[in-house]
Amino acid sequence: MASEGHALFKVPETPLPIRCSALRLLCLGAIALAGTLGCVDRDDGAGLYLFDNASRTVQVWQDLEQLHSAARSGGEIPKPVRAIKSSLFRGLSLAWGGMALDGFRHRLYLVSEDGKVHVILDPANREGEVSRPSDIIFFSLGASGDRLRGGSVFGQAALDPGKDILYVVENARDGDETRLWQVANASKVANHATVARDEHSILKAEGDRQGAGVAAGPFHRVYALFGGGEVYEDDRGAQSLRGPRLRQGTAGAFPASLQHRRPMHTLMGPGTRLPDPLGHGSLAYDGRQHELYVLVPPGDAGRTAILVFGDGQFNGRHDQAPARTLPDPPRDLRILARPWDGNWMLGAAGTASGGRGALYLWKAPHEGGGHVEVPNLPGVTDIRGMAAAS
Repeated sequence: MASEGHALFKVPETPLPIRCSALRLLCLGAIALAGTLGCVDRDDGAGLYLFDNASRTVQVWQDLEQLHSAARSGGEIPKPVRAIKSSLFRGLSLAWGGMALDGFRHRLYLVSEDGKVHVILDPANREGEVSRPSDIIFFSLGASGDRLRGGSVFGQAALDPGKDILYVVENARDGDETRLWQVANASKVANHATVARDEHSILKAEGDRQGAGVAAGPFHRVYALFGGGEVYEDDRGAQSLRGPRLRQGTAGAFPASLQHRRPMHTLMGPGTRLPDPLGHGSLAYDGRQHELYVLVPPGDAGRTAILVFGDGQFNGRHDQAPARTLPDPPRDLRILARPWDGNWMLGAAGTASGGRGALYLWKAPHEGGGHVEVPNLPGVTDIRGMAAAS
């Protein structure tokens, strides 16, 4: 907003109704721009949300810097400032990475393995038991008859804050089918609603399977990681592109050149360092640096890797090496998350870590630094979802 001395507020001869209309337009323009850029409100109520699957509780910390400093120095780990619980969470098993925060519209999305979505409204000001529709609502991704063959397991969720779109990975239990849900106007879905499975809500991944991760980028872009699928032509027309692939979609679709059986905006091939078989994975997008972070489990080399690809790489050759990698990621890392417009990246261990609720923090990972482990988080033994405010 302009300062008091700015000319916008010093034109006394302009009629008051016109000045008020101009001010309203200015404010609306700022809000629209913030949504387009994925900015969020600065809110002192929370810095970090973690879902503990063991207690089915959202634990909240206010200061990521404080957590990072305590872990780095070996000091006492701060306790959460709040906990959010609900009777609606009974029986809830959160999908791996099934949490997404919309700080602009004040919503925290929790996606279960069976496709139920709980939405905590105004999460920065919620504490204790929440059950009223003014505090929490829920909706379903499709009806029970809409599941994939043999049953479905839902996975990572991501939010496009500018477009108000919630993306969620759905896999058949045998991994042979996959699809991405894209819930338009996610903040406006009614309580107890069922999102219809149709051409508007499904971003079908033609020829792909084993969906492992999803992330939202700017300009209505979405990124997805798949463990396999059809064999495609390479840049020379040979049928040799196979195995795991990273895809960039836009405007609700993954484009492909069907005439040449060649995917577009796709990275695949041995140079990408995506292990085959993939098993699982996770994505996180850096809106400031325009980079995609790709967590892949140990391959033949026996080491977990975090691969970093730039936006521009999706417009070139299919078989490209990552722009860089992060050094020595934790071997038990299972999911990644980061605020779209922030410097922090979060990681959490899988349940194979012995139920110790291991959280990992990267401060400014675009500078190439390593992680800090935050051990023995109070009140957390099984992290399934993470979200941080920018």
